[in-house]
Amino acid sequence: MNQQAQLNCMSLLAVGSSQLDPRLLKPHPRNAIIYGEEEDVTELVESIRTSGWVKSLVVTPTRFIISGHRRLKAALTLSLKVVPVEVREFDSQVQELEALLLENCSRHKTTEQKVREAAAWKEIESKLALQRKSEAGKSAAPGLPKPKECENFRTLPKGRTVDRLAYRVGLGSGRNYEKASKVVVQIDEEERLGNRAIAKILRFVLNTESVDAAHRLVKTTNPERQQIIELIAAGKARTTKQAQQQLKQSGYRPLPNGCVLDGFSVGDWVEVNSVHHPHHGKRGQVDLLLPKEQQVSVILEDVAHCVRFELHELTLMAKAPPPCPYQAGDLVRIDIDRTTAIDTFTRKYKGLWGIVLEIGELGSVKVDVGSISLPLLPFDLKPIDNPSPKLQEVARRVLRLRKLELDEAVEVLLDFLQAREWFTFEQLVLLESIEKLYYLSPRAVNSLLD
Repeated sequence: MNQQAQLNCMSLLAVGSSQLDPRLLKPHPRNAIIYGEEEDVTELVESIRTSGWVKSLVVTPTRFIISGHRRLKAALTLSLKVVPVEVREFDSQVQELEALLLENCSRHKTTEQKVREAAAWKEIESKLALQRKSEAGKSAAPGLPKPKECENFRTLPKGRTVDRLAYRVGLGSGRNYEKASKVVVQIDEEERLGNRAIAKILRFVLNTESVDAAHRLVKTTNPERQQIIELIAAGKARTTKQAQQQLKQSGYRPLPNGCVLDGFSVGDWVEVNSVHHPHHGKRGQVDLLLPKEQQVSVILEDVAHCVRFELHELTLMAKAPPPCPYQAGDLVRIDIDRTTAIDTFTRKYKGLWGIVLEIGELGSVKVDVGSISLPLLPFDLKPIDNPSPKLQEVARRVLRLRKLELDEAVEVLLDFLQAREWFTFEQLVLLESIEKLYYLSPRAVNSLLD
């Protein structure tokens, strides 16, 4: 039997302690979401190389790591043949996630990691509450014992959920946790849109400066926020406060909508006409007027950050706001140009329909596609004229389902339905079966699993 065949055969481990090839182990999928993947293990590698000792990694029978992700990374760096593992079995995914968090309780964490931990604890508490409610119903019969209270949350201080979560992860008050959560949501949104530079600066301010500084930066108007981020990214300022002071000293004053600079105003649609510019031929929307520098800052279609242009480098395409033929509630089909869409994540929605949620001040259109809301431009959409009542009904049902955590096979079927405007009887029956499965009560789900 060759080596690959041996690796495939060892898919399930017996509970207990043993030695295992580190290449057989798999990072827990929630670990990267909560703690990230870019941790430096240089010191740990050197420590293991010097001592020759590795603390046992805690893993599940299916080889997912509960404790020891940094040790695994170090072991792979050192090309170790085996590492000690302790195999533990968990009754549910909730217990598995809880163990992952508890095993990491003593490690040093950034503010962002604490926020993501708090979100995971909130998820656990919510699922345990449903479980206790279900067990309470079962034990209501005479003679049956009452369900035990969850020990992990029993000792936490009483009060608002956000206060208890903040206390657990070390974020102080619930208000501090709420502010930090808004910053983390913005970080995820910027990364989803491909604005990795902006996300990186927001993360830097949150983790190295303060929650309040990061929260203020998120609340700052977009033009000024972009200026602050550019100063920090260029190394001209180390903190948001220094960046704001520099802007104040330079006489920076963002012009409001309606002001004009040589024919350009905020929100205008423009095209880069300079053949010598790397973004020649691209189009975008004016984000900021800079009269002192005689420049215009533009949001381009497929660029992660704003780009500054001299006035002569741009051609005016349409005045702001552009005419928007849509209104909230309209059913539209996403028609993103695959060659110019912002990122791969957004391109995958081409051809699917969604419902318009709102129209932005600069003519942008926010479209609900189920799992997320996409910020798009009018030319990224096609109207669905006179949608049938059946299509409108199916759209509401499909988008409601897509907000849940779904199986991959279900996602494929919903993708198929979301690309159609008419449906067969069999397709509608399948949709109804999916709804019954995902909207069952916890007691009904438990009976299916039994």
